[in-house]
Amino acid sequence: MNPKKITALIIAWFVLASAISFSGESTDILLYQRVDELMREKNFTDARALLERMIKKNNSDYVALAALGEIYAEEGNRKKAIKFVKRSININPEYPFSHFLLGRLYFLTQNEKKAVEEFNLFKEKTLSLLNIMDQDDRELYLARLQYICEAYFNMKISDEYKMAVDAMLFVDPKNQTAAYNMGVYYYVFGHNRPKAYEYFKKAKEIEPSTYIGKKAEYAIDFIRNNPDTRIAPDFSFLDRE
Repeated sequence: MNPKKITALIIAWFVLASAISFSGESTDILLYQRVDELMREKNFTDARALLERMIKKNNSDYVALAALGEIYAEEGNRKKAIKFVKRSININPEYPFSHFLLGRLYFLTQNEKKAVEEFNLFKEKTLSLLNIMDQDDRELYLARLQYICEAYFNMKISDEYKMAVDAMLFVDPKNQTAAYNMGVYYYVFGHNRPKAYEYFKKAKEIEPSTYIGKKAEYAIDFIRNNPDTRIAPDFSFLDRE
């Protein structure tokens, strides 16, 4: 996916699906696009100032509130980030990205129970939008699900981890990262080396030359060469280079 589209997609397809307008002016989308540009440039000062003006104009602008929360999160002010994201959810609880942001913030503040609740709401609210998503939208959703997988892996919550991987495979049955993640699930949590081998093999076959393909090959070789189930490879990286 083109990284320039990420924030714009967050604004566009979730807002479109919510069927809730802002000020009704055609300039709204242009302002969100400008916020997108500023955030990609890491110019959080100007992005925050623009969002604050937008919220002053329309204090029910849940997208701007969520984006402002994201900026505070990027700057390390998690308490303030949670405040603004919660305001966004109070205005429109159907807006999925706010739930993802809040789940991420709870994960980062080690509130595992609430993180799981918000991540599940994100998945639930997004599911109804799948039929209107284009390929870029789906890739964005998959990227968010991958983050959730990594969070659950780090929290050692096996059932939720598998459900997040299942959600990835539901969106794209041939997704290489999801196949690899499922291999990790069966090896680390399920203690089922044959199933782990099966999914690592699937991941490798999808595209052997990619980073994930090479990691899958490493996992396959490890299983072949290490019959002792007490020995585990380092899966902490997941798909991170």
